[in-house]
Amino acid sequence: MPAGGRLVATELDPIKAERAAHNFRAAGLSELIDLRVGDAFGTLKAGLGGGIDLLLLDGWKEAYLPMLRFLEPQLSPGALVVADDLDIAPQALAPYLDYVRKPGSGYVSVELPLGDRIELSLRA
Repeated sequence: MPAGGRLVATELDPIKAERAAHNFRAAGLSELIDLRVGDAFGTLKAGLGGGIDLLLLDGWKEAYLPMLRFLEPQLSPGALVVADDLDIAPQALAPYLDYVRKPGSGYVSVELPLGDRIELSLRA
């Protein structure tokens, strides 16, 4: 694997996944990216072969907390978790935000006023 890391991406929609793969190839990044097509809980079940340093949650808002809990055992100490679009579905994201903001949760978390708002959480 080339120096610089590896990105694992999941996409449920095969058409979007093909577009993403095309863009990765055009940018010369396809060797660094493992694009998995299908439901993320299924495509990530086999594991990632290493710790997660950065997790971007930007899909179904109701799945943010279940996905975080699913991947927590693989989070590296100091991993960053970015949850996008807080303004889009505040009720759906309330359990997620309660979890990462709760004292003793293992996260230090802050909201960033960017775009539709972002929650940036550091795994302690």
